[in-house]
Amino acid sequence: TYYNKGISLDRKGDFDEAAVELLPAYFILAEANVIMGGQRLKKAEQLLIAAYWNLLKYTSDDNKAAGVDGAMSKEVARYRASLHKTFGRLFTAQDRLNDAIKELAQGIYLECLEYGPESIQLCSSYYYLASIFHKQGKKEETKSFYQKIVEIWKKHILENEFSEEEQTKD
Repeated sequence: TYYNKGISLDRKGDFDEAAVELLPAYFILAEANVIMGGQRLKKAEQLLIAAYWNLLKYTSDDNKAAGVDGAMSKEVARYRASLHKTFGRLFTAQDRLNDAIKELAQGIYLECLEYGPESIQLCSSYYYLASIFHKQGKKEETKSFYQKIVEIWKKHILENEFSEEEQTKD
């Protein structure tokens, strides 16, 4: 047990390397390594494999049988979407474009289930997919995804602007 200013943290399982709470940190670190590129791509891959393994253990049948809520299934769906999205970014950086498309498509599917296909939450995933199509020289697909992003942002901005005007009128 660790004591700091009267706070007790039990180190047995509260954020050990298999704790599901560490998944967002794995994703952030993996993305940072993808952005750095070069030799750091291997580290990003290791982090994503660790995140994948962590998520598998968290949702395993053993945890369900033991009464561990295999999870706030919305939270698990978000983690899975992030995992696929980040693997997509890694594969894009590694020039494994077909694998990247598959991963991003799976991530987009899961995000659509959570937020809906017109949600602003999907814009980054649409952007990453458009960038792959751009690398492949697929102009129509690239343009379609960029247009989708513009439509979503336009709708988001207009809805927020009008809702603010209505609130000030009341």
